[in-house]
Amino acid sequence: MPGLTAKSAIVSHTIRLSGPIEEGDADKLRVILVRLGTTSPQMPNRPLATIELSSAGGDIYEGLKIGYLLREYSVASVVRAKDLCLSACALAFLGGTSSQSGPTFVPSRSIEIGGQVGFHNF
Repeated sequence: MPGLTAKSAIVSHTIRLSGPIEEGDADKLRVILVRLGTTSPQMPNRPLATIELSSAGGDIYEGLKIGYLLREYSVASVVRAKDLCLSACALAFLGGTSSQSGPTFVPSRSIEIGGQVGFHNF
């Protein structure tokens, strides 16, 4: 609307994780999230970033570590239409979080129509 100005800029970051999940990927993601957290203040009750996941899986422990990072840094997870998120990727997907307040968190995980998330026994 004319004449209205935002009190503060809305900061929005998107990270894309695609391909096999391999050892060391969680450490690489942590570096990115630390940098985002120090260069862009997180708005209250909003995720620091959104991560788009597209992977057939890979290292299960890395998938779990990525999921914990998403929760630790309040990163929302999404699987876009036509993307697959299977196995270790699906475990990472579960960590998607929009905000934290004290010991609780607000989940933020979404799958667009046509996207697929798949779990299996390991």
